[in-house]
Amino acid sequence: VLQCATLATILGILYFTGNAVTKNTKTASELFRKSAEQGKVEAQLNLGMMYQAGNGVPKDLVEAYKWADIAAAQGSPDALNFRASLNRLLTPDQLGEGQRKSREYQSQNRR
Repeated sequence: VLQCATLATILGILYFTGNAVTKNTKTASELFRKSAEQGKVEAQLNLGMMYQAGNGVPKDLVEAYKWADIAAAQGSPDALNFRASLNRLLTPDQLGEGQRKSREYQSQNRR
């Protein structure tokens, strides 16, 4: 499973950047999601950033926070910084919803 998650992350990066393949941010987001759901921190962070920017997915700061928080819970310094930057953009209600979604996801997907 880990090898598949790593491969999906690498392919996601290629599709996001357009390196060696035609750039396609929607495909990149789908690959990052598959990898993120398998616990790959880099993919979780990338997916969160895509939601923050609305790149390949609809812009959704709550969903961005959810994925940043999930990656931060695994100790990613980049995710911790990204989550902190999102804290400044979210309303208190959005922050609470993002935290709730992150907790729910993590409790349903314990590894």
